[in-house]
Amino acid sequence: MFNEAMSAIQAGDRPRARDLLTRLLKIGQDNPDYWVWMSAVVETSKERTFCLKEALRLNPQHAAARRGLILMGSLPPEESLVLPARYQKRNWQAKASALEGGEQSKAVPKSQFALMGVALVVVLGLIAFAFFGAQRQFMRRTSAPIIFIPSDTPAPTVETTPTALQILSGSPTPLWMILKATYTPTPLYINTPHSSSEAYRIGLRYFGRQDWKNALTYFKQAATAEPTAPDIEYYLGEIHRAQGNYPQALQSYNGVIKDTPGFAPAYLGRARVTLALNEKNVESALIDLQTAIEKDGSYGEAYLGLAELYLQTGENGQALEALEQAEIRMPESPLVFLYRAEAYLALKDAGQALENARRANQLDVTLLPAYRLIGQVLQSNGDLAGSISPLNVYVTYQPDDAQAWAMLANAYLDQKNARDGLKALDQSLRLDNRQKEAYLLRAQLLLDQDKAESALNDFKAASRLDATSYEASLGIGKALMAMKYPGDAYMQFERTKALAQDELQNAEVIFWRAQSLEKLGQLEVAQRDYKALTTLPAGSVNAEWVEYAKERLAAMALLTPSPKPKTATPTITVTFTRQPTKTKAPTATRQPTRTSTPSKTPLPTKTPVPASPTPTR
Repeated sequence: MFNEAMSAIQAGDRPRARDLLTRLLKIGQDNPDYWVWMSAVVETSKERTFCLKEALRLNPQHAAARRGLILMGSLPPEESLVLPARYQKRNWQAKASALEGGEQSKAVPKSQFALMGVALVVVLGLIAFAFFGAQRQFMRRTSAPIIFIPSDTPAPTVETTPTALQILSGSPTPLWMILKATYTPTPLYINTPHSSSEAYRIGLRYFGRQDWKNALTYFKQAATAEPTAPDIEYYLGEIHRAQGNYPQALQSYNGVIKDTPGFAPAYLGRARVTLALNEKNVESALIDLQTAIEKDGSYGEAYLGLAELYLQTGENGQALEALEQAEIRMPESPLVFLYRAEAYLALKDAGQALENARRANQLDVTLLPAYRLIGQVLQSNGDLAGSISPLNVYVTYQPDDAQAWAMLANAYLDQKNARDGLKALDQSLRLDNRQKEAYLLRAQLLLDQDKAESALNDFKAASRLDATSYEASLGIGKALMAMKYPGDAYMQFERTKALAQDELQNAEVIFWRAQSLEKLGQLEVAQRDYKALTTLPAGSVNAEWVEYAKERLAAMALLTPSPKPKTATPTITVTFTRQPTKTKAPTATRQPTRTSTPSKTPLPTKTPVPASPTPTR
């Protein structure tokens, strides 16, 4: 591949050369020579400087990289790197010398030829290109559809899921470095030539990389030169929207609509900002989206925005209709298939949801929401093991999604991987401490690990979030039992009984209440609960609970004394403490000393025994 890249450079085919060098850098980004050669096929001095600095960072002694940076003015001159004058003769000079004198020039050592070749590479590095820099920014794209700069390469065929992920130096490697292809962005809606073409062109390049800060700088320059250009003002609005500066974005969109009412993208941008400011602004956003479609019926992005709105409002059937229109206009858009998968998942059609999510992933392997959605659909199908890989990819690059961590934890625990499951739950709850299900999941995991006190705290947290939660209430009782507070546990099970929603939950309460009664020594009442379990219908009780109840009944039968006259059912009085406290060990009491004090009752005197006729032995 390297030889092919060199051949492409020699042939002047820079697009092919940079494509080959990009592939080489994906598999060998630590090779400084690749970076130096890449500097020969980029378009701008900034990109050339970046490539040479990368090479120098990897190898501070790299002579070619240093020479290049000196030529660029980024480093001061170094005398040691200047080529001797006798080796600076051009080819035509050498040939002329040989022809004139008829003498053959002296051979130059191979090492010096190599040095001259490297210098030539640096000179070639003064040509321009922006492709490589754009590739390094693909992982910054958001899930919302933004207008991108067209790619120079056709859409690739890729695998659905990466085979492995590498985490380097504590931060994730960009997906385009790991996977076998990169994303082909959506074409620009408009790309009008401008008098300020340089600022506009550079701004577009930064916009495509999602380098919002630099894009804003150059588009402001372009806007100063052409204040009435609608597309420049529109791009300023898009940049402000991407930065979360919604009021400024709204001002830009309104300005475009006022001056150029037929410019469709401005209505789409305003609809998205309107919803971002207040998700209840559905009606006004819908009007803007419909207006964008009226202004330009071929504008596929407007149909995508309409589908987004319908998904947000739960109108999944209408979302699918809008996506059909979007696909006609944007047949290879990954977002069409991503939104379609979301709609089908909401409609409980897991098969169609999975098929469309995988298609979105194939079209754009850097579209992170597709990985999340694939994992979610697989879990809805019961394939928790299969969801681990796509969810891992997603959280590696989107570590702030609490729900995704919770899904990953659920998958790990299904595979009996308690260690990774607990880590995922910890991360999820650090990000969002309002997740009842995550608290319940972690509490049960801690209880299984004999960490009853920590489990109790999590069960209580879940109960605070949902006071009607049967699972949280029962869990509190189970944790109290594990902490050896059967009285408190009994009172908790009594409260839980009112939250049971079916016969199985009711049987579970009886099962645990019987155990607390047995621990309290209330054997008669415990026997009554155990017997009740054994008489329940098979479908309304767990078979393991029944077996346990029979074992305890048999064991208690041996301890129960002979029957006594029937009395009223004993009333159980238990003091419930909110926070069970551990009782200190009792202080040892000194043994009382014996005294010689005489008893108050006098000892009886011995009565003489009458003589017996026969002696006793």
